[in-house]
Amino acid sequence: MSLMAAILGLLAAGIFVLYDPGVVGMGWLDDLTATSDSIHLTEEALQATAHRNNENAINIESTRIVLDSWQRQMDQDSTQAALSGVASQTAAAIANAEQATQAALDYDSTATQIALDYYSTQAAINRNATALAPTATPKS
Repeated sequence: MSLMAAILGLLAAGIFVLYDPGVVGMGWLDDLTATSDSIHLTEEALQATAHRNNENAINIESTRIVLDSWQRQMDQDSTQAALSGVASQTAAAIANAEQATQAALDYDSTATQIALDYYSTQAAINRNATALAPTATPKS
């Protein structure tokens, strides 16, 4: 029986040590286990953070690409608007120049016609005056 009591005592002590190792100075095993668990959780947190940072970097790059595309479109629209404005101004300038040229030609043509009418009238007056003038007969 004493052997049996000794075995049961050792078994009880073993279970007690396994259940609470700090009782016999083996608490460092719990500390190592807790430290190992903390390191494992920290690694998982770092991996999750790296994954989120990677996703954020992709989102930032995608946003930058979209903004660059919008900027290029705005630049193209601005250039097109400027070109349209210049084309409109050029067309207006050409139309104004054509109208001014036509007005000058019309004025010149009118002045020429007036001058021709004046000279024609003078010529007709001179012909009529010559035809109506008494002819002088020479005296002998």
